[in-house]
Amino acid sequence: MMGKIRRGAWARNLQALALVWPLGAQAPETQLQALIEAARQAEQRDDLDAAAGAYRKILEIRPGWASAEFNLALVYHSQRKYREAIALLEQALSHNPGLHGAHLFLGSSYVQMREYEKALPPLERYARLEPAGEETAALLAASYCRLGRHA
Repeated sequence: MMGKIRRGAWARNLQALALVWPLGAQAPETQLQALIEAARQAEQRDDLDAAAGAYRKILEIRPGWASAEFNLALVYHSQRKYREAIALLEQALSHNPGLHGAHLFLGSSYVQMREYEKALPPLERYARLEPAGEETAALLAASYCRLGRHA
C-alpha cells in the first residue's frame, strides 16, 4: 500500500514542481524542465539514484523549493534512507506547511526508525488535514501500540 501512496504523491509533486515556482533569469526554465523530466524518467525506470541526483541538482538551482525537497525525500524514503528523508521533509514543511503528504511521509519515516513518539505529531496532523485512510490509521495505530497508548 505504501508504494501506491508514494507513487501517487510523487506524480502529484512532479506536476507541482513544474508549475509552482516562478522561473527567472537565475535558472533557465529549460534547465529546470530538463531536470524535472530526468527525475520523472528515472522514477519510471526505478532508478532512484538518478532521480535523487536530478532532485539534488534542482535544489542547487532553487534552494528551499519545497516540492523538490519533498520529492527528494520520497526517493530517500524509498531507498530506506530515513534520516535523510526526515531532514528533507522537515525542511519542505518549513518552506510549505501545505504539503500534506510530507506529514504522512515524515510520520512514516519516524515509524520506520522506530521513533514512535516523534511519528505521532506528523501522522496526527496528516489525519486532520486529509481524510484518514488505511495507511495513516495503520501507522497511527502502530505508533500508539508501541508507546502503550490508545487513540
